[in-house]
Amino acid sequence: MISARAEAVAELAPFFAEAADDLGLAGGGAIEYAPRASGSALEIRAGLAERRDADLRLGRTSWGPHLDELKVAAGDRSLRRYGSQGQQRAALLALLFAEREALLVAHRVVPLLLLDDVMSELDPPRRDRLVKRLVRGGQTLITAAAEESVPAPARERRVRMPFDVARSAAA
Repeated sequence: MISARAEAVAELAPFFAEAADDLGLAGGGAIEYAPRASGSALEIRAGLAERRDADLRLGRTSWGPHLDELKVAAGDRSLRRYGSQGQQRAALLALLFAEREALLVAHRVVPLLLLDDVMSELDPPRRDRLVKRLVRGGQTLITAAAEESVPAPARERRVRMPFDVARSAAA
């Protein structure tokens, strides 16, 4: 599992860097697999068994591959620790684009991207960059609470969903 995760992250890394750049992450973007446990399956099993009593007292497991992380950075700075909300959202979008690109390279079906109110957490330049990236292909469904937050090129292809406030309140 650990080697498969490392391989997957290595495959996504160049696509992530390109998408992060397109979305305006200063210093470019980088992702890195950060395993919390290492060794063979037998060594990991032994490590889990060794910590079992302490973990039962804690009420959770404190070590193992389920605690592995994906480190995301812009330049040399961790976005988890130092990134703004907009930078973190841009990095998440870059990861989605990287996954989509990897599927395209593997000759699989392009996934439908569902972006729920993504524009509310991006500044106007990043919104424009996102829409330019979306035009490159694939289907995307974007929801927005405020229509004006969606850049004009994306609004040209909008579909309005009627919303009945009275019926919604009664439910």
